[in-house]
Amino acid sequence: MTRVETARRPAARTVRAMSVGLLQHRNMDAAATLAYAAPLVIPAAPNPEATALAAELHSRALHEDASLTQDVFGAADQIGARHRERRIKSLPSLIAKILRRHDLGFYAAAASISDALAYYVVFDSSVFTSRYHAMRMALERQGHRVVQERSYWNIVHRHKGSHVRMVSRNGMPFEIQFHTAASLDAKRLSDALYALYHDPDESRDRRMWAEEQNLMLTGQVELPADVHLVGVPRV
Repeated sequence: MTRVETARRPAARTVRAMSVGLLQHRNMDAAATLAYAAPLVIPAAPNPEATALAAELHSRALHEDASLTQDVFGAADQIGARHRERRIKSLPSLIAKILRRHDLGFYAAAASISDALAYYVVFDSSVFTSRYHAMRMALERQGHRVVQERSYWNIVHRHKGSHVRMVSRNGMPFEIQFHTAASLDAKRLSDALYALYHDPDESRDRRMWAEEQNLMLTGQVELPADVHLVGVPRV
């Protein structure tokens, strides 16, 4: 396996065990429920313009993947990340995202997508803030440019973490989500619960339960030290 394809996985966390236990308590198979975490794709009637724009985004992400991922993973490894992974948004997901933003116009909607190529980077909570800044600066030294920083560590947000939108030295938009091991585990389970909550085939009782557990889950994630110094808080 090549360097770019390798991603070190963090050990399972208490928050994961707690959430899986809650799912099992509701007589739901935990593995089946976690399958809800797959990205939501909204079926839509074919639209040639949206499809062509999405295909262009997807093709560019595939083209930039190897070199950009080497830069991101290399910086993460050098700074001491516990885990890093990359994801390329699928063509159906890109089409759906453009169609959801149709009020902007298809071209503007496509241009607003920053996560066709995206990354998760995990740092230990005790050194999260310093390593976040160190990695951002390392990527800037390589010619990549920060466009927007957002902090989602506020207690009111379902997903904890820091999101950084960047543009590569070749002009490719990409996104990095910085997490602690606990916040990334919580995000994955929160995605599953969120999808369950929005599943029209689920009963109202189960959907309300998913919403309650989602709030409980994200509310128990410990914040990193000095996290108020990271990004711009999203309110």
